[in-house]
Amino acid sequence: MSENQGENKLQKFKKKFKNSYKKVRKMIKRKRNIPNEDIQQHGNNEIKEEETDTSSNLQQNQPVEGNREIKHKNESIDEEPEKKRLRREKEIGHGDDSSSPIEPIKDESIEMKQRIKQLEEELSKQQKHENELENLKQSYKKLEEKNVILLSSNESYKANYETIANNIDSLQKQLEEKDTELKGKEDEFIKLEEKNAEL
Repeated sequence: MSENQGENKLQKFKKKFKNSYKKVRKMIKRKRNIPNEDIQQHGNNEIKEEETDTSSNLQQNQPVEGNREIKHKNESIDEEPEKKRLRREKEIGHGDDSSSPIEPIKDESIEMKQRIKQLEEELSKQQKHENELENLKQSYKKLEEKNVILLSSNESYKANYETIANNIDSLQKQLEEKDTELKGKEDEFIKLEEKNAEL
Protein backbone atom coordinates (compact mmCIF):
# COMPACT_ATOMS: atom_id res chain seq x y z
CA MET A 1 0.00 0.00 0.00
CA SER A 2 1.34 3.40 -0.96
CA GLU A 3 1.70 6.38 1.42
CA ASN A 4 -1.00 8.36 -0.48
CA GLN A 5 -3.57 5.57 -0.01
CA GLY A 6 -2.75 5.36 3.69
CA GLU A 7 -3.08 9.14 4.02
CA ASN A 8 -6.46 9.09 2.18
CA LYS A 9 -7.77 6.36 4.50
CA LEU A 10 -6.64 8.31 7.54
CA GLN A 11 -8.32 11.50 6.25
CA LYS A 12 -11.59 9.58 5.59
CA PHE A 13 -11.49 8.10 9.08
CA LYS A 14 -10.85 11.54 10.64
CA LYS A 15 -13.75 13.02 8.64
CA LYS A 16 -16.07 10.18 9.69
CA PHE A 17 -15.06 10.53 13.33
CA LYS A 18 -15.57 14.31 13.17
CA ASN A 19 -19.07 13.88 11.68
CA SER A 20 -20.00 11.32 14.38
CA TYR A 21 -18.71 13.69 17.05
CA LYS A 22 -20.79 16.55 15.60
CA LYS A 23 -23.90 14.33 15.58
CA VAL A 24 -23.39 13.38 19.23
CA ARG A 25 -22.98 17.05 20.19
CA LYS A 26 -26.19 17.93 18.31
CA MET A 27 -28.06 15.09 20.04
CA ILE A 28 -26.86 16.22 23.47
CA LYS A 29 -27.83 19.82 22.67
CA ARG A 30 -31.30 18.85 21.45
CA LYS A 31 -31.87 16.56 24.41
CA ARG A 32 -31.12 19.45 26.76
CA ASN A 33 -33.65 21.68 24.92
CA ILE A 34 -36.52 19.13 25.27
CA PRO A 35 -38.57 19.89 28.45
CA ASN A 36 -38.57 17.10 31.04
CA GLU A 37 -42.32 17.44 31.51
CA ASP A 38 -42.97 16.61 27.85
CA ILE A 39 -40.60 13.63 28.00
CA GLN A 40 -42.35 12.22 31.08
CA GLN A 41 -45.92 12.96 30.00
CA HIS A 42 -46.03 11.56 26.47
CA GLY A 43 -45.66 7.93 25.41
CA ASN A 44 -46.38 6.12 22.18
CA ASN A 45 -50.01 5.36 23.12
CA GLU A 46 -50.63 8.97 24.12
CA ILE A 47 -49.24 10.15 20.78
CA LYS A 48 -51.80 8.07 18.87
CA GLU A 49 -54.64 9.39 21.05
CA GLU A 50 -53.44 12.97 20.63
CA GLU A 51 -53.24 12.52 16.85
CA THR A 52 -56.90 11.41 16.73
CA ASP A 53 -57.90 14.24 19.07
CA THR A 54 -55.99 16.73 16.98
CA SER A 55 -57.61 15.62 13.73
CA SER A 56 -61.09 15.73 15.30
CA ASN A 57 -60.42 19.13 16.87
CA LEU A 58 -59.22 20.54 13.58
CA GLN A 59 -62.36 19.33 11.82
CA GLN A 60 -64.65 20.85 14.46
CA ASN A 61 -62.92 24.30 14.29
CA GLN A 62 -62.48 24.74 18.02
CA PRO A 63 -61.87 28.23 19.52
CA VAL A 64 -58.56 29.85 20.29
CA GLU A 65 -57.99 27.87 23.51
CA GLY A 66 -58.60 24.64 21.64
CA ASN A 67 -56.13 25.72 18.98
CA ARG A 68 -53.56 26.40 21.66
CA GLU A 69 -54.16 22.95 23.09
CA ILE A 70 -53.83 21.45 19.59
CA LYS A 71 -50.59 23.33 19.07
CA HIS A 72 -49.26 22.06 22.38
CA LYS A 73 -50.22 18.50 21.47
CA ASN A 74 -48.67 18.80 18.03
CA GLU A 75 -45.43 20.02 19.57
CA SER A 76 -45.37 17.05 21.93
CA ILE A 77 -46.10 14.69 19.02
CA ASP A 78 -43.22 16.17 17.04
CA GLU A 79 -40.93 15.87 20.01
CA GLU A 80 -41.39 12.10 20.46
CA PRO A 81 -40.25 11.12 16.92
CA GLU A 82 -37.41 13.62 17.31
CA LYS A 83 -36.23 11.75 20.42
CA LYS A 84 -36.48 8.45 18.57
CA ARG A 85 -34.56 9.86 15.64
CA LEU A 86 -31.83 11.18 17.94
CA ARG A 87 -31.64 7.79 19.66
CA ARG A 88 -31.31 6.06 16.29
CA GLU A 89 -28.60 8.50 15.21
CA LYS A 90 -26.78 7.88 18.48
CA GLU A 91 -26.98 4.11 17.96
CA ILE A 92 -25.82 4.49 14.37
CA GLY A 93 -23.02 6.84 15.39
CA HIS A 94 -21.70 4.54 18.14
CA GLY A 95 -22.80 1.07 17.10
CA ASP A 96 -21.94 1.09 13.40
CA ASP A 97 -18.91 -1.07 12.73
CA SER A 98 -18.07 0.93 9.60
CA SER A 99 -17.32 4.05 11.69
CA SER A 100 -15.13 2.10 14.09
CA PRO A 101 -11.39 2.62 13.56
CA ILE A 102 -10.57 -1.00 14.46
CA GLU A 103 -11.39 -2.57 11.08
CA PRO A 104 -9.52 -0.02 8.87
CA ILE A 105 -6.50 -0.20 11.19
CA LYS A 106 -6.63 -4.00 11.10
CA ASP A 107 -6.89 -4.02 7.29
CA GLU A 108 -4.10 -1.46 7.06
CA SER A 109 -1.94 -3.56 9.39
CA ILE A 110 -2.46 -6.66 7.21
CA GLU A 111 -1.66 -4.70 4.06
CA MET A 112 1.46 -3.25 5.70
CA LYS A 113 2.63 -6.73 6.74
CA GLN A 114 2.05 -8.04 3.22
CA ARG A 115 3.92 -5.07 1.78
CA ILE A 116 6.82 -5.59 4.22
CA LYS A 117 6.97 -9.27 3.26
CA GLN A 118 6.95 -8.36 -0.44
CA LEU A 119 9.72 -5.80 0.08
CA GLU A 120 11.79 -8.34 2.03
CA GLU A 121 11.42 -10.86 -0.81
CA GLU A 122 12.42 -8.23 -3.38
CA LEU A 123 15.39 -7.23 -1.20
CA SER A 124 16.45 -10.88 -0.90
CA LYS A 125 16.28 -11.29 -4.70
CA GLN A 126 18.23 -8.08 -5.20
CA GLN A 127 20.87 -9.27 -2.71
CA LYS A 128 21.11 -12.58 -4.56
CA HIS A 129 21.57 -10.77 -7.89
CA GLU A 130 24.22 -8.53 -6.33
CA ASN A 131 26.10 -11.60 -5.05
CA GLU A 132 25.92 -13.21 -8.50
CA LEU A 133 27.15 -9.98 -10.08
CA GLU A 134 30.03 -9.81 -7.60
CA ASN A 135 30.97 -13.42 -8.40
CA LEU A 136 30.92 -12.61 -12.12
CA LYS A 137 33.14 -9.59 -11.51
CA GLN A 138 35.62 -11.73 -9.59
CA SER A 139 35.61 -14.36 -12.34
CA TYR A 140 36.16 -11.68 -14.98
CA LYS A 141 39.01 -10.23 -12.94
CA LYS A 142 40.68 -13.65 -12.74
CA LEU A 143 40.26 -14.12 -16.50
CA GLU A 144 41.85 -10.72 -17.10
CA GLU A 145 44.78 -11.68 -14.90
CA LYS A 146 45.19 -14.95 -16.81
CA ASN A 147 44.95 -13.05 -20.08
CA VAL A 148 47.71 -10.69 -18.93
CA ILE A 149 49.85 -13.67 -17.99
CA LEU A 150 49.18 -15.31 -21.36
CA LEU A 151 49.95 -12.08 -23.22
CA SER A 152 53.14 -11.67 -21.28
CA SER A 153 54.05 -15.30 -21.98
CA ASN A 154 53.23 -14.77 -25.64
CA GLU A 155 55.49 -11.72 -25.75
CA SER A 156 58.19 -13.73 -24.06
CA TYR A 157 57.72 -16.54 -26.58
CA LYS A 158 57.93 -14.04 -29.41
CA ALA A 159 61.13 -12.57 -28.02
CA ASN A 160 62.61 -16.03 -27.59
CA TYR A 161 61.53 -17.00 -31.09
CA GLU A 162 63.16 -13.90 -32.55
CA THR A 163 66.34 -14.63 -30.59
CA ILE A 164 66.37 -18.23 -31.81
CA ALA A 165 65.67 -17.12 -35.37
CA ASN A 166 68.53 -14.64 -35.21
CA ASN A 167 70.79 -17.34 -33.81
CA ILE A 168 69.79 -19.67 -36.64
CA ASP A 169 70.53 -16.98 -39.21
CA SER A 170 73.90 -16.34 -37.61
CA LEU A 171 74.76 -20.03 -37.56
CA GLN A 172 73.66 -20.39 -41.18
CA LYS A 173 75.93 -17.54 -42.18
CA GLN A 174 78.79 -19.09 -40.27
CA LEU A 175 78.16 -22.42 -42.02
CA GLU A 176 78.13 -20.71 -45.40
CA GLU A 177 81.38 -18.96 -44.57
CA LYS A 178 82.97 -22.25 -43.44
CA ASP A 179 81.69 -23.97 -46.56
CA THR A 180 83.26 -21.26 -48.74
CA GLU A 181 86.49 -21.54 -46.79
CA LEU A 182 86.56 -25.33 -47.18
CA LYS A 183 85.84 -25.05 -50.88
CA GLY A 184 88.77 -22.65 -51.28
CA LYS A 185 91.07 -25.01 -49.42
CA GLU A 186 89.85 -27.87 -51.56
CA ASP A 187 90.70 -25.95 -54.73
CA GLU A 188 94.13 -25.15 -53.31
CA PHE A 189 94.71 -28.82 -52.48
CA ILE A 190 93.80 -29.86 -56.03
CA LYS A 191 96.29 -27.36 -57.45
CA LEU A 192 99.03 -28.68 -55.17
CA GLU A 193 98.34 -32.22 -56.32
CA GLU A 194 98.56 -31.16 -59.94
CA LYS A 195 101.95 -29.53 -59.29
CA ASN A 196 103.22 -32.64 -57.54
CA ALA A 197 102.15 -34.74 -60.50
CA GLU A 198 104.13 -32.54 -62.89
CA LEU A 199 107.23 -32.89 -60.76
